[in-house]
Amino acid sequence: MLQDLMSDGAVFWLFVAVAVLAGMVKGIVAVREAHKTLRLAIERNQPLEPAVVDRILAGSRGPDPRLRATVFIALGLALPIAGYVFGLDGILQAFYPAAAVGIVFLFLGIAQWAFWTTNRMSPSRHEPFDS
Repeated sequence: MLQDLMSDGAVFWLFVAVAVLAGMVKGIVAVREAHKTLRLAIERNQPLEPAVVDRILAGSRGPDPRLRATVFIALGLALPIAGYVFGLDGILQAFYPAAAVGIVFLFLGIAQWAFWTTNRMSPSRHEPFDS
């Protein structure tokens, strides 16, 4: 009965949606816990140095942007190659969607890398900006 209601594609996208939502909830909980820790330190009048704040918030920021960019670029290069390999077996329709999704991942990876590079060169937010 359940198989009649849901196709394989619907099950796949349901899995993807659950995985994305789980990642979002994990990030929200990590940020909430980091803020709770900082709030407790402030309420107890403990001195907070920028290095301590950075270390506490580091866990709530997620993975290194360079890692995310590298994974996106690798996916962007691997998906068209996989589509081409599947196309060798006569499934030419596999190449075009794989190449399109690969190009999206490639551009996302390049954008992440450029964003990381420009933010790395900007002054730290804890140091006063010298004019």
